[in-house]
Amino acid sequence: MAAASAVRGVDVDLRLEAGETLALLGPNGAGKSSVLAMLAGLLRPDSGTATLGDDVLFDVPGAGAGRATRWLPPHRRGIALLAQDALLFPHLSVRANVEFAPRSAGVSRGEARASADEWL
Repeated sequence: MAAASAVRGVDVDLRLEAGETLALLGPNGAGKSSVLAMLAGLLRPDSGTATLGDDVLFDVPGAGAGRATRWLPPHRRGIALLAQDALLFPHLSVRANVEFAPRSAGVSRGEARASADEWL
């Protein structure tokens, strides 16, 4: 994975090889969550490029660069972000919360239930 960007005033340049593990450390407000949200597709950077394997997650040119922006939607990135606040739907059961993602991607109710059962 490679990422180089500025998110909310945070400049980042990361390069990892397959199998490497990275820990983002820093004080509150340093931009750790913003960087992860950017890679997951929940925040758009002002400029920069991020790739995961052969997939371009985003390629956002700076102002006046004269080229088009590329943006892979969050649901096509294969990246999940679990924040400190789990943000589950409080009115749904655990199973229904797990079923939500496949159902929102168009999977049938039965397939989503089977998938949730397997995960749980």
